[in-house]
Formats: sequence, C-alpha cells, structure tokens
Amino acid sequence: MTRPRYIFNTFDPGGLAAELERVGPEGVPVLKPEVRLEAPRELTRFDRWKSHPRPEDTAIHFFAKDSKLRSVANDPLRFIPRFRRFHSVICPDFSLYREMYPHQRIAHTVLSRQVGAIFQCHGLRVIPNVRWSGPDDFDLCFEGIPEQSIVAISPHGCSRSDEDKAIMREGILTLIDRVEPRVIIVHGSRSPMIFDGLASPEIFRFYPPEVSRSHPRPPVERTQYSLPFQIP
Repeated sequence: MTRPRYIFNTFDPGGLAAELERVGPEGVPVLKPEVRLEAPRELTRFDRWKSHPRPEDTAIHFFAKDSKLRSVANDPLRFIPRFRRFHSVICPDFSLYREMYPHQRIAHTVLSRQVGAIFQCHGLRVIPNVRWSGPDDFDLCFEGIPEQSIVAISPHGCSRSDEDKAIMREGILTLIDRVEPRVIIVHGSRSPMIFDGLASPEIFRFYPPEVSRSHPRPPVERTQYSLPFQIP
C-alpha cells in the first residue's frame, strides 16, 4: 500500500501565497474588508456555475465534501475566470471536526483563507467563511477576517445533535462579539435551537442548502481524517 503524503501549501501560483499578509502564530492569511458588498440574492455551488442564469445576483459557494474541493485547494487560479461575473465568492468550506487533530483543523482554516485571499488578489469579491468545531478553535477561526464586514457560515449537515447545535450557537455568539459582522450569510435552514433569541437577528440572511449534506460526519476513527491536499 502506498503511504499518503501530506503536502500543505505546495500550491503557490506566481508566488502569490508567499506574498499574502498573514496574522497570528499560524500565519492565517488576512482578507480585505468588502465594505460595500451586500448579501447576494442567492447562492450556487461552485461546480454548478455554468448553469446559473443570473451570476450578478449570485454568490459562489464551496459548501461541499472535501473530496470535491481538492481541485480548488490545489489550483485556485483556474477557477478565477469562471467566477468573475458572479456577485461574490465565499471562501472554501473545508471540514473541521472535533475528532480531528489540532494541526488538521489549523491547516483547513489556513487553506480556506489562503484560497480566498488569492481570489481577492485577482479581483474577485470574497466573503469569508467561518468554520469551527468547538471553543478550542475560537482563537484561530476568526483570524484574518475583517471586522464589520460580511461573513458566511453553514450549520448544514454538521448540526444534527443537540451538542452540535449548542456549539454552533456558541460560535455564532463569539463571531458576533469578536468580528461584529454587519451581515451573516447562513447556508442552511433556520434551526430554533441555534438562532432563536440571538441579538441583532436582522443581520442574518438564510439560504436553503442543496439536497445532499455538505459535511456529513463519516463513521471512522480520527486517524482516518485526511486533508483536501492529500496526494496518494
């Protein structure tokens, strides 16, 4: 059996990744604020961009299984011409599970911001995606996100248990406190246990998800988790 190799940060188109502004001990890339960007009318998944009739009203999202996201992780530049006509692009949503080791959650967070920052350097309007697995991620997952801007989250497919919902709610409260976003895009339905009673409910914009779950929790041991940039 061939042993897999993990090669984080090997894609570096034109040296752009090396030139990005970074913050914190993990070197999370910094995204510029999209201060004039309003919420899109709708969302469409990145691999369905060809079929959308109103790109100017639509934000591209990457709420999909990690196996579908390897192409954008390895070569983000090839996607830029496809998305120029769209309202905006939401940063890729790489999985963060509580069962993951910390280095895997760090790598996924950094990679999401890095792809978004490269998109932004090439003129796309980018919305940060914020993902956490629990309170241990709070010092990391809000790094590199501009304050009082527009952000995206997705409880879809990863908030099935009461514990999951409580963690999602705690993360949203922390996001509001630390980042003070003016708009929060929510990919997924409005769960009362997560959203009821939150301050400033007017900042949320809800968008229905596709039929399939974005990040169903796989029934495997923690050592089986892989990164989207794994090469066999």
